[in-house]
Amino acid sequence: MYLRYKMKNFSHWLKNRLISDEEYSSKRFQKRFGFKPNFKNPQTFNEKINSLKLSNDCYKLALFVDKLLVQSYIRDLLGKDYLVPCLGAYEKFDRKLFDSLPEKFVIKGSHGSAMNYLVHQKKEVDYHYLKKLTSKWLAKNFYLHGREKAYRYLKPRLIIEELMEDEKGQPPPDYKFYCFNGNPKFIHVDFDRFNGHRRNLYDMNGKLLPVKYKKDIDFSKKTLSLDLSIFKETVEKLASPFKFVRVDLYLYKEQIKFGEFTFTPINGFGKIEPEIYDKKFGDLLEIGDDYSFFRQITQEKHALLKTDVR
Repeated sequence: MYLRYKMKNFSHWLKNRLISDEEYSSKRFQKRFGFKPNFKNPQTFNEKINSLKLSNDCYKLALFVDKLLVQSYIRDLLGKDYLVPCLGAYEKFDRKLFDSLPEKFVIKGSHGSAMNYLVHQKKEVDYHYLKKLTSKWLAKNFYLHGREKAYRYLKPRLIIEELMEDEKGQPPPDYKFYCFNGNPKFIHVDFDRFNGHRRNLYDMNGKLLPVKYKKDIDFSKKTLSLDLSIFKETVEKLASPFKFVRVDLYLYKEQIKFGEFTFTPINGFGKIEPEIYDKKFGDLLEIGDDYSFFRQITQEKHALLKTDVR
């Protein structure tokens, strides 16, 4: 099973091996937005994300997008209480591991996005289904599917975490802060992810922005009842090293928990409507001449950023 998925990845790589990252991104961008992007002088948010994504400096982001490696960074920066308790990391999924797991847990791939599965009652989960699913994850090189260099050399692993859920058995809301030069400028919150998925964008005062970002808007939620200022210090500390990053956080039992860093939301191909907001968000992102996600920061303070996992 694992070999079959590896062969599929190899076929995908072989099919695109003569296409450069820039050509791939340009063709996909034009198909998505209907115009040819200018990666040398980008103007919109999506153009700028793609321009930054093409830089070799993105390999240094590996330490922050790897869901296992980043835990050490968060522990050193904020403390262990900001991490969702991790039950272990594994290179394969088998019956012995499955039997050892608690009745409730989350399993996710450490090396990419859209690889997570919530188990509310283990007795209702088919082991063979989970084995097949995780085998597919482990065989996947996320870089091959979107040319995001940060994921190219990550080691595939499975992370098991404690399941966070409220009294109704639902996961806590995921607050995604879009940060520019270390400062959060707006936030997106997903509602009803498993039943009529909606996505709202809010300013930092919790006021709904009239912006559709991939998903439809829930206009009934015009304001956030939550005071976003409680996240301010944490978000700014996490975002400080970067020109742009999306910082994903949970609020669980009145404790802030780190979710993940995202540097290329929707891989730079997420439609923003009205289109003027693609330009407005782009104006917030000053990419500079070095085309790097990193700000000018002291080597002593952030020596970890100099490390290359290749």
